[in-house]
Amino acid sequence: MPALPRYRPHAQLTPEQILALGKAMQSRYYGGDSIRDLAHETGRSYAATHKALRAAGTKFRGRGGDRRSEDIREKKHMDIDWTEPPRRRIVAQAVIRNTRGGVLLVNTNSRDYWHLPGGGVHANEDPYAACRREIREETGLDLPLAGLLLVDYVPAADTAAEGISLVYDGGIIPGDTKIVLPKTDRPGDGPEVVSTTWADPHDLSRYTTQAHRAQAALRVLTHADAARYLVRGRPVLPSTASPAARACASSRDRPTRLRLGRVGVDEGADTGSVIIQVSKPSDQRGSRVRCLIFLDPCCVGQVGSS
Repeated sequence: MPALPRYRPHAQLTPEQILALGKAMQSRYYGGDSIRDLAHETGRSYAATHKALRAAGTKFRGRGGDRRSEDIREKKHMDIDWTEPPRRRIVAQAVIRNTRGGVLLVNTNSRDYWHLPGGGVHANEDPYAACRREIREETGLDLPLAGLLLVDYVPAADTAAEGISLVYDGGIIPGDTKIVLPKTDRPGDGPEVVSTTWADPHDLSRYTTQAHRAQAALRVLTHADAARYLVRGRPVLPSTASPAARACASSRDRPTRLRLGRVGVDEGADTGSVIIQVSKPSDQRGSRVRCLIFLDPCCVGQVGSS
């Protein structure tokens, strides 16, 4: 049974020291001890011990430090070794569209199937940077990604470990943009990508098993309340938009009503322009947005009849 590491009172613990303290606590049983007892055993103050336990992921119940440790200490994620966490695949992909609405797909040599441009994230690599790197390697395109569209969790299967796929917005590029297929550097090996195509969004299921993921990403681009968290390409939450976002999206679908106000004549203008004050409700309750519209006199009849 390992002993708790000892630190001087009011010592500032490093993340490694906090982790060591958490592991030692996890492997020991304290019959009737409390935070105050732990502080005494480790040579630290009560406040410093409490802070270290909280930083190590401990959740506390009640107040004070004179309760039994099994009552005040509910370990949170202490069953995970953060130095060797569970292995998961991270895939970073992008939805790239052309001006005609097509979605770019690439066909890989390794498994002979179509998928969104992108690939696996290397160890200690930023997924955003990994996505841009994969796109350059597969298509020769160096695109700035607009942002993250959704997260798709994929449970483990016979052919692959569990993983998380991040889908970014690759933007819209001209339909005649030149795609440069990669060349292999090793003799005897074929290129990673053998062909590309622009697929109609409604026909994605004919090309790829990732059709649901790609179509969900496209919905995020056009609907504020579209689901952004998927499991196997399927939404698991009814909506990820806040009530305010849903109200904003709903307001965009309603026609804007304008109220015509005072009408006057701009005597300083050579043509005698008609001034119409127009007001509309603003986003703030009880306030209105007002503006002036200058019209040629010959257009007044058209405005009044619309």
